[in-house]
Amino acid sequence: MNEKIYLICYETVNEKGNIDISIKSENLTEADFLELVKTAVNERVKEKFIITNIINLTKIRKELEK
Repeated sequence: MNEKIYLICYETVNEKGNIDISIKSENLTEADFLELVKTAVNERVKEKFIITNIINLTKIRKELEK
């Protein structure tokens, strides 16, 4: 199973921040993927947030290794 690592950028009322999460399934719909991301951020941030960016770090690393 391929694991991909994403950097999630978010904003709350009081701050901006970044969280790294790993997603272990490739066969997700976009809606399921976003739900996993929201759940992962919500578990760590513990307040209302807006996701401002999702960056696939695994893809960037592979491109840099070429």
